[in-house]
Amino acid sequence: MKTLWKMAVRIALFGGIWGGAGIGQATLPLARLSADAVAELEMTPVGRALLTRNRDEWVHAETPHFVLHAGQNHQIYRAAEEAEFAWAELDTWFGPAPGGKANIFLVTDGALWRQLVAQCGWPPSSLAAHTGGDLFVLRARRDLSAQLAVPHELVHLRVYRLWGEGAPFWAEEGLAELLGWRLADAFHRKRYRRGLHRVFPPIPEARVLSWRVLTQMEDYPEDPVVMQEHVQQIRRMAKSLLESGDEEKVQEFIAAFLQKRLPWPDGATRHMGLTPEELERLEQENRLRLMEEEREGWPQEVQADEALPPLQPRLISRP
Repeated sequence: MKTLWKMAVRIALFGGIWGGAGIGQATLPLARLSADAVAELEMTPVGRALLTRNRDEWVHAETPHFVLHAGQNHQIYRAAEEAEFAWAELDTWFGPAPGGKANIFLVTDGALWRQLVAQCGWPPSSLAAHTGGDLFVLRARRDLSAQLAVPHELVHLRVYRLWGEGAPFWAEEGLAELLGWRLADAFHRKRYRRGLHRVFPPIPEARVLSWRVLTQMEDYPEDPVVMQEHVQQIRRMAKSLLESGDEEKVQEFIAAFLQKRLPWPDGATRHMGLTPEELERLEQENRLRLMEEEREGWPQEVQADEALPPLQPRLISRP
């Protein structure tokens, strides 16, 4: 791929120019792409059509695993950090990902985003989406949902790369909700020395769904309030299951539902080693937790010498 010009941008993933010195630094190579190079890229028709909007205002750059498209350079820098960090971490869950570089489209124009959402038939409340191997992210907001968007969608992309379309909705969404949060929180801890936090309100008992009902869902409901409750329940279910077994069993469990398409609860009993009685106990404990307020990752300063898992992305340089 021919580039107009290249630049090795020194981005301090774990400290440096934006603070957090002493945690270490990494160099993330970025190569800016010309319009001719972008025209040769493989991308979905949705992505290609989006780039025709305000054609001259787009900036394009590639990293070791992604090609990013945005209106300004600084938007690419931040998203590139998040994406490369998360992509490397996902190797520990899914193994190396097949396929080439994925496109990430960063949209800051709210009106343009609403048009895109309507044309693609995505839920009106969507802040990010994955389709056909391309990622689309609204970057006009600075709240928690915006910080979670890139890692969340990258989980969807990894599942798509490995197992294609048709993975069970609850399993894929549960992983995206759970792992997306952990990746975003880990990034902030390494980058800004402060973790993320969120609060889940209690769900009335009458609206807590059984795991069998959750596993039969094929999409979220349109009502945003109900949708948020379903997201919370699917996330909590995935968390309960993944924390109930050792790493090897968890890997088998993920493959069972995403690759083998095993019906519920066969994957949990067969690959997690859970008996029906243990599974019922887990579900009941999960049900009680949903009816209470849950606080996750309440903010606390991360000490320079705090023991954290190694999260150094394995970045490569272009020749």
